[in-house]
Amino acid sequence: MLIALSRSEIFSLDRALAERWGIDFHEGEFDVWNLLGRAHDTAAVHRMRELFDEVVSGERTEDAEFYGAMAHPAVLGPMTSKRRHLILDVTALSIGLYRHLGLNGDVLDAGCHAGTVASLVAKALGCAVTGIDPVEEAIAFGHAHPARNPGVTLECASIPWSTDRRFAMVISSSAMPWSAPKSLPFLKSVSGLLQPGGVAVVMSVGWAEADPERVRRQLRAAGLGFGYADVAGGFGDIPAKFEAEGIVVLIKGGSSEYPRRIKTLMESEWHLFREYSNTPGRSAREKTQAFERALRRGGTLAHPA
Repeated sequence: MLIALSRSEIFSLDRALAERWGIDFHEGEFDVWNLLGRAHDTAAVHRMRELFDEVVSGERTEDAEFYGAMAHPAVLGPMTSKRRHLILDVTALSIGLYRHLGLNGDVLDAGCHAGTVASLVAKALGCAVTGIDPVEEAIAFGHAHPARNPGVTLECASIPWSTDRRFAMVISSSAMPWSAPKSLPFLKSVSGLLQPGGVAVVMSVGWAEADPERVRRQLRAAGLGFGYADVAGGFGDIPAKFEAEGIVVLIKGGSSEYPRRIKTLMESEWHLFREYSNTPGRSAREKTQAFERALRRGGTLAHPA
C-alpha cells in the first residue's frame, strides 16, 4: 500500500514548515546552537541550552519545563528543525491515510506542542483539528502564533483525556509512553477517543523494541486492531544524519493482530529509500520518506517486486 502525496503538496508542506514555523533543513557541520546564537533573546536561548545539557547528561528528562522553554519565538524553529524530517513525514502520511481511507470527521493531535502538525493537517484536509498538550507555555504560544490555522483548537490536556468528542483520526508523534503502567491507559484512551473504524497514527521509536506479545495484549484490551506499519524520517537533525522512527496505524474495532516482526514490516521498503537517497544529484533536503513516496507515486521509481 503506497500512501503518498504529490510532490507539489510535499513541497508546499515543507515550505510552510520553513516559512511559517521556522522549521527548516540545515546542512553543514554546525549544530543547533549556531542557529540559536543568531537570536536576539539570549536569555531564552541560554535557558534552553541549560535544560538541553541537563537532558543530555541524564540529569533530567525532556519534561514540561524543557518543552516550555522551546515555546519561544527565538527557540522553537531552530530546536524543532532537528525533527523536521520526522514532522514532515508523519504529517504527509496522516494526510494521505485520511484521504486513502475516506475518513470523515475531526482529527486529534495528541502531544501537539505549539500546533505545527495540527495546522498543516487542518489546512490540507479542510477539517477541524484539535491539538492537546500538557505544557501550558506551548499551548499559549500556539494560540498566539500567526501560523496557526483557524481550523485548529488548542487545549492544555494530555492522554488519557476525558471528553465527549470523538475523532476520525488521532495523531500521536513521539508522545506514547512505553512503561507498562502507562502504555495501556494511553491506548485505551486513544481507542475511546476514536469513532468506530477511526484510526490512530502513532509514531514512536518504541515500536521496534517493544515486546510484541505485550503490545498484542494491550491492543486487544484497548479494542484496537493493527492496520499498517511504516517508518518516518531519513536525512535530518542538526548536524544532519540519517534517522527514522517507526509508525504504526491502529484501527478502532479492528481484528488484525499486531505483527510479531514489526520492525521487518516497517522497514520492508527501506531498500527503495536507500536507492532513492543514493541517486547522484539527489537534493539533501528531499531525502525523507515523504519525498521518496511522492516520487514513486509519479511512476519514476520502481516498485518493490
